[in-house]
Amino acid sequence: MAGSPHVEQFAAYLRMLKNRSGHGFDRLGKQAGVSGSSLHRYCSGYSVPTNYGVAHTFAKVCGASTVELRELHRLWALADTFRDAPPAPAAPAGAAGPGQPEPQRAPTAAARITRYAGFAVAAAAALTVAGLLSRVRRPADARR
Repeated sequence: MAGSPHVEQFAAYLRMLKNRSGHGFDRLGKQAGVSGSSLHRYCSGYSVPTNYGVAHTFAKVCGASTVELRELHRLWALADTFRDAPPAPAAPAGAAGPGQPEPQRAPTAAARITRYAGFAVAAAAALTVAGLLSRVRRPADARR
């Protein structure tokens, strides 16, 4: 995820708060209720927390002021928008060479949601049909 200026700014702000606190990732993580390795990823710019609450709690543990919390939220919102942005193409189309397959891109968030929604609808339909069939009696059962 590194590479977005918004992610880098967010990570730099978290690092500033962490360094100012004088504590390590493990200690801050325990106080914030998140793993030290997750905090390290956020402060390094490798990932952005999916929920602002994680960043907010971390900042509070580090002693952030109200103004700093507002700025952190602004930076998080900007960095979070980068998460669902399609990745920039690594090479122009056809750059893989003759006979080489094009590298596959990871599906976007919208594509993943659509795929999982389709699975959910199919599963719900199958369960509904199974439930209806379990209530239908065979003619031989009806005579008893």
